[in-house]
Amino acid sequence: MTDGPTSGPDRGPDDDLDDTTRRAGRTGRGGRTGPDERATTMDDVLREWTAAVQAELGIDLELDRALLLSLAGDAAHGVARPAAPLTTFLVGYAAGCADGGPDAVAAAAGRAADLAARWSAEAEARPGSGTA
Repeated sequence: MTDGPTSGPDRGPDDDLDDTTRRAGRTGRGGRTGPDERATTMDDVLREWTAAVQAELGIDLELDRALLLSLAGDAAHGVARPAAPLTTFLVGYAAGCADGGPDAVAAAAGRAADLAARWSAEAEARPGSGTA
């Protein structure tokens, strides 16, 4: 069983690309258009995406993607999946309210990661959680 058409007029030009490559090839304002210009690895996609977002928002910041992705994973797995984008937004906001530099991001991310770990441990310790 397939998720979509395998041939014919309803088949799109990117139907046989994996999701990462398809996302990397999307175009938008100022986006890239040629198939030879598509990023091919997740790291390439994320590097290009964050650079594009920073340019669009006028942000000049040394971004620690690994730190923020790790934090998002902590929130997603320790709290709930939708907590990941909310947590990273709040960390960015907190860092902006502080001095706004990489040290402020790292400090806020560390505090949020610690909170996610405590939250997860407390949830596991509750009666009826199946893990205590």
